[in-house]
Amino acid sequence: MVYLNEITAQEGTDVNLCPDFAENFLPEYDNNTPEAIWELQYSIYDNTSNGGNINAGTELNAPSWEPYFPCCDFHKPSYNMANAFRTDANGLPMFDTFNDIEWKDDYNGFFNTNTFDPRFSHTIAVPGQPFKYDPNLLYEMNASRSGGDYGYMKSMKEQVHPDCDCIIINANSMNVKMIRYAEVLLWKAEILIQLDRHMEALPIINQVRQRAAESTGLLVKADGTPVLDYKIGLYTTAGWTKEYAWKALMFENRLETACEGRRFFDLQRWGILESTMNDYFRKERTRFPWMNNAIFVAGRDEYKPIPNLQINWSKGNYTQNPGY
Repeated sequence: MVYLNEITAQEGTDVNLCPDFAENFLPEYDNNTPEAIWELQYSIYDNTSNGGNINAGTELNAPSWEPYFPCCDFHKPSYNMANAFRTDANGLPMFDTFNDIEWKDDYNGFFNTNTFDPRFSHTIAVPGQPFKYDPNLLYEMNASRSGGDYGYMKSMKEQVHPDCDCIIINANSMNVKMIRYAEVLLWKAEILIQLDRHMEALPIINQVRQRAAESTGLLVKADGTPVLDYKIGLYTTAGWTKEYAWKALMFENRLETACEGRRFFDLQRWGILESTMNDYFRKERTRFPWMNNAIFVAGRDEYKPIPNLQINWSKGNYTQNPGY
């Protein structure tokens, strides 16, 4: 908490939330946002091999969308994740019922009958909706590799506009914000709740939500109307118990950092990795039959197997992880 307090005490011009959530995921803001506590530096055409120190991971994660991107459509948001961005009549998350809806074959019905946290459109590309804040570039179903098997949505944050001069083939050189100030705020709120100081966590979580509420300027169609019906509310002191605050914190963490590679480790830290993963599989296998045998085994699946070659080279100093 000492280190978090040191950072939050500096909140102002140099350390703060970006005015718009989008600024964290646009290359023009590389090295130039108050929210980036630590960002990975990438570059292009810098006289190094392969055209520069580009982010090779984005080569696989780009859509399979000719003529813009030739490959490959990895990193697909789930229906579970998309449903998490739905909001209730007060603009708040639906902690326990968010995933009690099916829309795999009814995109228009889903988007026309629900309200959404604006972070949905910053995080997920959907057919018929603008891609990377360009109202004249609508994402297409044919950009998905085997969409019937994996869904037609696309992770958006690591993507760049196809006209960006930061692209070589599919890979791009946009920096990656590994630690954002929003995460620092949520870490602080997490600790306060565990210390039974949950009332102090309330304004911190609301600070993150307020920024999300104000991040709709780029989320518009060609005619200037909002892409979706955005509705996001703030939490109040009414009913703000420690238990409720903890649910709110975990859900806010998911919405804020979706598709940024954090959730597995958050669930592991909170001690709910096994239960969350198996709840996910139970529902998701009704959407995709290839998940029929999916299961998470606690004590094994938190880790990957150590390659046999590494074990042999270690001359007995390595032992295989449990379950492999």
